[in-house]
Amino acid sequence: MSPDKKSKRQERREKMQQQEARRRLTTIGIITVVGAFLVFAIVWPQIRPIAEVVAIDTTPPATADGNTAGDPNAPIKIEEFADFQWPFCERFHEQT
Repeated sequence: MSPDKKSKRQERREKMQQQEARRRLTTIGIITVVGAFLVFAIVWPQIRPIAEVVAIDTTPPATADGNTAGDPNAPIKIEEFADFQWPFCERFHEQT
């Protein structure tokens, strides 16, 4: 047998390798397209025109007045009960 001739087994093996490479590329392409579509489907609803973007409210934060802070007419009020002899309450008071 001359070195220029390929055996049928080698030709078949090369053909199967080419088919496997083609299948891999096709699978990678499909996964890429589906992934791009999913990203687009998730991101697209979040995109808004610049006119709809809300500016940051630059009002200064409420200052503490005695034992209270903030608007006295606020719809939500938070009351804190603490014992400064308890180490966790004391630590919260010092660090906050």
